[in-house]
Amino acid sequence: MKKKIIALLLLSVVFAGSVFAQEEEMAKNRIALSAGIVIGDLSYERVLSPYLSVLAQVSYNNLLLIADSFSVAAKGRWYPFGRAFFLDLGLGYSYGYNNLNDAANAFLDVPLIIITLGLWALTPEFQSHNYNGKIIYMGGFFIQPGLGWNIDIGKKDGFRLPIAMGLDIRFAEVFTIIPNLKIGFSYAF
Repeated sequence: MKKKIIALLLLSVVFAGSVFAQEEEMAKNRIALSAGIVIGDLSYERVLSPYLSVLAQVSYNNLLLIADSFSVAAKGRWYPFGRAFFLDLGLGYSYGYNNLNDAANAFLDVPLIIITLGLWALTPEFQSHNYNGKIIYMGGFFIQPGLGWNIDIGKKDGFRLPIAMGLDIRFAEVFTIIPNLKIGFSYAF
């Protein structure tokens, strides 16, 4: 009988401790600087709950002289498991260029000239390609979907290692999609 009473008391203490335990206060602010091969961004994140936060982000992304984007975005970030993994979506404004059509034409024209021993250069289709070297910049509405991980380094809510990937999608006169992969360094306070 004594064993049952002691076991019941211990179980009650454990149950009461878990029910009335106070959650550790988590850092509400994060500043991050991230970079990739051809991308860099600076962001401020405000944590609303363990599952949801909002960000303000300024970034520059370049796709090997084919397209680039300087953007300002407001983002929502969802942590589905309340841990490091997140999904996010940003909306904002992007300004940059897109030479994808010229690059694709040049990529196809060079082998065709070699294969046809230069005869391709005499065709009206080749001569209609305009390689004037002018870069046209345009701005437009911007969507940035992405996913990633915010990994704690050392103690909880101090320095972090954000790893993210996503797409920069600009709706302008010329539709532009630029993929990105970046790793950074952030501080939570």
